[in-house]
Amino acid sequence: MHQAHVLMLVLGLLGLATSTAYALDATDYYNRGDAFRSKGEYDRAIADYDQALRLDPKSAVAYTHRGLAFYRKGEYDRAIADYDQALRLDPKSAVAYTHRGLAFYRKGEYDRAIADYDQALRLDPKYANIYINRGLAFYRKGEYDRAIADYDQALRLDLRDAVVYTNRGDAFRSKGEYDRAIADYDQALRFNPKYPYAYRNRGDTFQSKGEYDRAIADYDQALRLNPEDAAAYTHRGLAFQSKSEYDRAIADYDQALRLDPKYANIYINRGYAFRSKGEYNRAIADFDQALRLDPKSVIAYTGRGDAFRSKGENDRAIADYDQALRFNPKYAYAYRNRGDAFRNKGEYDRAIADYTQALRLDPQSATAYNNRGLAFQDKGEYDRAIADYDQALRLDPKDAAAYTNRGAAFYRKGEHDRAIADYEEALRLDPKSAAAYNGRGAALNKKGDYDRAIADLDQALRLKPGFTNPHYHRGMAFRHKGDLDRALADLNEAVRLNPKYADAYQERGVTFQARGESDRALADLAEAVRLKPELEADATFLKVRGEAQAALASRPAAAAVVAAVQTPPVVHTPAVSAVTPLTETRVALVIGNSAYAAVAPLDNPARDANAIARSLREAGFKTVQLKNDLRYDDLRRALNSFSAEADKADWAVVYYAGHGIEVGGVNYLVPVDARLKTDRAVQFEAIPLDQVLGSIEGARKLRLVILDACRDNPFLQQMTRTIAARSVGRGLAKVEPESSGTLVAFAAKHGQVALDGQGSPGNSPFAAALIKNIAKPGIEIRKMFGLVHDDVLAGTGRKQEPFVYGALGGDDYFFRAR
Repeated sequence: MHQAHVLMLVLGLLGLATSTAYALDATDYYNRGDAFRSKGEYDRAIADYDQALRLDPKSAVAYTHRGLAFYRKGEYDRAIADYDQALRLDPKSAVAYTHRGLAFYRKGEYDRAIADYDQALRLDPKYANIYINRGLAFYRKGEYDRAIADYDQALRLDLRDAVVYTNRGDAFRSKGEYDRAIADYDQALRFNPKYPYAYRNRGDTFQSKGEYDRAIADYDQALRLNPEDAAAYTHRGLAFQSKSEYDRAIADYDQALRLDPKYANIYINRGYAFRSKGEYNRAIADFDQALRLDPKSVIAYTGRGDAFRSKGENDRAIADYDQALRFNPKYAYAYRNRGDAFRNKGEYDRAIADYTQALRLDPQSATAYNNRGLAFQDKGEYDRAIADYDQALRLDPKDAAAYTNRGAAFYRKGEHDRAIADYEEALRLDPKSAAAYNGRGAALNKKGDYDRAIADLDQALRLKPGFTNPHYHRGMAFRHKGDLDRALADLNEAVRLNPKYADAYQERGVTFQARGESDRALADLAEAVRLKPELEADATFLKVRGEAQAALASRPAAAAVVAAVQTPPVVHTPAVSAVTPLTETRVALVIGNSAYAAVAPLDNPARDANAIARSLREAGFKTVQLKNDLRYDDLRRALNSFSAEADKADWAVVYYAGHGIEVGGVNYLVPVDARLKTDRAVQFEAIPLDQVLGSIEGARKLRLVILDACRDNPFLQQMTRTIAARSVGRGLAKVEPESSGTLVAFAAKHGQVALDGQGSPGNSPFAAALIKNIAKPGIEIRKMFGLVHDDVLAGTGRKQEPFVYGALGGDDYFFRAR
């Protein structure tokens, strides 16, 4: 940020006199030089001082004045050389010492500046401006008490103006003595009600006190007095940002950048505002620009790392934190945030090491203690987690999040009363904490107080409607109360919101078993143990699975279902006879995008992808890469990596389930982080089908892309058209692969919308038909897709018709040969 204190250096010449010994011509040049200097025509002034010095080379005053002209031009070394010469000619010139001190100050050589001010004060101890300038040098060195002492002395000498009070206010503010700082700014404004810097700096002080509205009012006044003050716009933006008014903050940063487009810190601040809005790519662009302007900016590297971390790109975040720490190995904030990235990756020991280093550098960081506590909690070390939360609360007794986290640790230890006490304190501090209501509801559940639990979980969902955990806990409470339908509704919502929520699948399996639906119970329990293998050692899981298996075993033709529960297939492929081993190299990339951030998640793509991947492995594919819920950058990397495998393979297959979209005749796969607010955004946020085809073009025999991506697309409802003539279709556009040996299979032909499938667990109609027919041996691929076509038509009441584009020539291709 721009320095908030006033850098108004007093450049008075202390009543310089001219010598009667000067030759008339030298005096004329000297005086005319002063006139040019006062007009800001420094080059013409310097030319006249040069002429004066040729006529009178021993004129200390002419050297001093020429030095001042160089100073005004920013040529501080030439100014210092002139002041040196003036002092050789007149060693008792307080003026020359003062101005040489100013030049050293501008060069950042504060000790040399102070030495010159000391000498000037020995020669002229009653000149207030020297105290002001020395005070500024002490301020720059962080010696605030000595700066204040100099400003006090200036005021004792009766220099009662706004500058001195403003500067002393800056020193008090830097010491954290905000009320004394405000008193000085008030006094400055009594002397000069139109002094913008006093308003701006008082605003900074109010902001430091957390009084953001008063800060904004002062910045408003500063900008009325000086509309060109980029720093005031920047600081007001920070105040809006602190109030979570991110759009107003960004508008102020925009204005600041119009006034000062090369100031890196404004880009950094705007980047953080975009990050807070969830616009991570725009945040990263701002941090990139800040780094172009200041390639060694530790704050910019850390900020960009924070944005990558928010996008889930933890490795890129860690790389940025590493770079920040190379430039500043003592930057505690970078260690702390790198710890967060390691924790996101499940590397808890590395996270703890970083939090510990952050605490060595900043032992007063409540956040570092809190986050280290979370890492210990993730490791199951609840006592160490609680000790860290205790320390965080000692440093910040009003931290509602630390109480919530400690409550969660007590909950995990089974100490439900202590958990409830912490959640209640969290809610006293933050009555709108959905996490605390959820935690207290979960603890009340464990105590059998189901009605109070449900009331808390209701409140959590009112405060945060998309919150997954309250649905899980409320579903459990309803089950215990015997209200199985409401339990099932909540648990369905939990797995819809988070298709990887193993505990929710387990609880729904328990609920299905309570309803007597043992087959559905086993399917859910199978999915739960696939997502969380340690459930195989869980007593409740084993008990319910045993009950469901026993119930099914008593029914006719149930044995296959009971046997299948140890793995989590959603579509059960029929048994086949021995398959001829493959002599070809076949590789596949299987993608299922369900968890969309900007629109409602899809029920089945991740399950479809899991089932397709199993089918391809069973069909003898050498490698099958399974990737679910890919962001834009992840999807690009996956295709790039797969292309290297495809180049060495006979068959290369890409299967994609998720949202797709056609814009202007071009088909795109939609990553889970896409927002697609305009049709123009598609080219920047989605992956064109041509890029997918390009990733497999190196395969020697068969290149196959299978797209279950024609689902009814909610992005269309929110998308703004920027070009009226550009078409945006409901389904996908037809394609014509250029090379023989390439097929593109659509779940629904061009212009149609595919179905995602009803109910859960399950598969889309297309995925179910594909899995069924891939398993059949001896079916040539073109016939196999024909069978898929017929099954989908029949299964959807002719609402959905798959279609295959491309040609294979005369060779036969079999997923499974006999």
